[in-house]
Amino acid sequence: MEENAHTESDWLGSIDDLNDFDEVWQKVLDDAVFADLLTDAGFKTVFTNKNNEELLIDLINVMLHGERTITSIRLKPTEFVSDNIGGKKSIVDLCAIDNNGISFDLEVQRCCEDDLFKRFMGYASRIYYDNMKRGGESSDLKPVYVIVLLSGEPKSEDGITYAKRLYSFYTMTEKITHEVAPTTICIIFAALAYFDKTPEQCTTDLDRWCYMFKNLGKMKKTPGWVRDKIMLKLFKAARVAGFSKEQKQLYVRIMLEDFRTKGMLKAARREGIDEGMNMALKKTAINMLKQGISANIVASCTGLSPQVIDKLQS
Repeated sequence: MEENAHTESDWLGSIDDLNDFDEVWQKVLDDAVFADLLTDAGFKTVFTNKNNEELLIDLINVMLHGERTITSIRLKPTEFVSDNIGGKKSIVDLCAIDNNGISFDLEVQRCCEDDLFKRFMGYASRIYYDNMKRGGESSDLKPVYVIVLLSGEPKSEDGITYAKRLYSFYTMTEKITHEVAPTTICIIFAALAYFDKTPEQCTTDLDRWCYMFKNLGKMKKTPGWVRDKIMLKLFKAARVAGFSKEQKQLYVRIMLEDFRTKGMLKAARREGIDEGMNMALKKTAINMLKQGISANIVASCTGLSPQVIDKLQS
């Protein structure tokens, strides 16, 4: 981290005192020259902008790895609500559809959470089902691709440990013959923890995109070695000083939402730790009481109040 960079706590402590958007935006400019594409704020601000459609199309085509090629795209709503009363709501990072009706869910993920693959499969299923609700026959259903740019290593799920590779493409196959089923839902991962190439070693489009996702937010200027048309456009699109008024507002709103969510999660974790410690002390106290140790000694050893010890004895 740069010496003059603001920490998350600095943001949380100072933004609440700021009423002037210009002051907030100045803090953004002080922190970075280019948006970090692995953050929700950077990713959505760059790739949901209509002027950057060419970048979004190129990213999708590169991640499809020759599976198919798209030439045009439009954004779709990112919120999907279950038909059931009180059903869970799913919100994806970016959802788009091409001119053939094929849907794409693009996700950036800094933290490798448990059951990540299942969660993204759930997102894809929601999108697939949402397409079915629009009417038509099952034969009219179009594929859904979930494309994930993952900062770390995917965690094992249900005893399955993912291979240590940069690029993974999951689809449905017949287990014995490995025959590929008709395309319905596909999950594509780029695990950036396994990407460590230098600019000189980036020889493919996938290399270049992975390098930018991993490093763009830390750069201070456009390097001289960047000559590719798409990458030059990416640098221009991600320069925070060049954001339009609408992009600035979007960037700050998402950033603040992210900080507040993280703050609530930290508070919840602290509460969970405190509750867990309290439960552990009570279990220890019960075991001590069962062994005939006096209530006074149990209270002294565990730090629990005499009233709590009395309740545990009853």
